Amino acid sequence: MKKIIISLMVIPFISGAGTVEEAGGRLGDKTPIKNHTMVALSDESKKPQIKPISEKGGGSPIYYRYHAATGVDFDGRTSDFVAGGIGHGVRSCQASSTEQFIDHEIKIKNGEILQWFDVWGNDSNATENMTAILYRQCYPVLGSGPSGADFLLIEDIERNAGNFFYGKFMNLGFEDNEHECKLMARIRFGDFLNGDCDGSQDLQLYKVRAQILGNDLIFMDNMEDY
Repeated sequence: MKKIIISLMVIPFISGAGTVEEAGGRLGDKTPIKNHTMVALSDESKKPQIKPISEKGGGSPIYYRYHAATGVDFDGRTSDFVAGGIGHGVRSCQASSTEQFIDHEIKIKNGEILQWFDVWGNDSNATENMTAILYRQCYPVLGSGPSGADFLLIEDIERNAGNFFYGKFMNLGFEDNEHECKLMARIRFGDFLNGDCDGSQDLQLYKVRAQILGNDLIFMDNMEDY
């Protein structure tokens, strides 16, 4: 069988500073999120792996596909979210909402590579911004145990110029993802310190899209070769 050697390159996953709480995780959790931070699972050795790929594709691509969702495909993180919108799939947050976060699952299969994460929206607000967040939520395969939140991206989208497009190159390969984890896209309306959407109700989410690459690699724990 042909051997393919994969060289790994350490890449930053999060360009902006933040804490678990700011990313919409457990309230009061001030744990800093640095690069690729896993919030504890019960067994470290059994965590599904996320691998940075040193080159686009990381091997011989066998297909490209896209996962796309409009703003209205996102659900509030809690029932306190009060949605606004102007129709046509647009999602916004009403001033009365005490929940700023909305979530949507990105369907990704074992062995696939998340290459790009794109966001379309409208930001004409000079003081408030939207924030793009990607995280993975995992649970033990069998039996009880705590969940693990793996934050891959937290980045403010600062536009202040009306309609915008935001694209982020991720290039992350996933293994053992389907049977114990979900990859989630999260959007925050307004700055975290506000605690609500008052003042950021004019921010609008149009659409998100994930560009996903299928690959012929067999993802081993050490990603060395096969």
